[in-house]
Amino acid sequence: YLNCDYPNLILCDIICHANPSPKVFKRYIKALELKAASKVKSYTFRSKFNGWDNLVPIVEYENGKTDNETTFITAFLRGIIHRPCCYECKFTKPFNFADITLGDFWGVDKLTDIRQYKDGTSLILINTKKGENFFKDVTGLKLYKIQDTIDVFKYNHKKPDKPHRNRAKFFKKLDYIKDEDAIDYINKIGINNEPKVYLLILLEQLVK
Repeated sequence: YLNCDYPNLILCDIICHANPSPKVFKRYIKALELKAASKVKSYTFRSKFNGWDNLVPIVEYENGKTDNETTFITAFLRGIIHRPCCYECKFTKPFNFADITLGDFWGVDKLTDIRQYKDGTSLILINTKKGENFFKDVTGLKLYKIQDTIDVFKYNHKKPDKPHRNRAKFFKKLDYIKDEDAIDYINKIGINNEPKVYLLILLEQLVK
């Protein structure tokens, strides 16, 4: 793209789950405001209030009330509201062209002896000599080196999600749903219509 290397340009990529639809989020916020009879002041997608391994969304309203409504984050984790490009993302594979890769260190308790991570643990991968030289100037971080960096992708995204089987149906009908019914609609499509095979697998695991 740039056709040459710039010494002061550091390329950084992010280990990303996906990017949710802004359209769905706007509809969701509108539905929350109608339900609460108050404007949303702030929305935290993954609050660490209960710790990093038990992330919850927090909605703050202008009337002073707060809520832990989970419809949007649940639909996101089900893969139904990702933007179309996310299902074909070419940068979810390990070790792209970036000098440095950043992400959440999911699996930190399995790959290291770190057990206290209530506030979260970040993953930093140095991919190039330029990235290594740049990172030497970074101070104030408590670092823990892992032996085999490929192991971190056992617990992080290494390929794009597959589109949810109800995604097309969901977006086709979304424009016809009233704002006050948006939360119930997202819940119905994102949760109640999960494949029976998935439920069967869960039941088998419980029996075992």
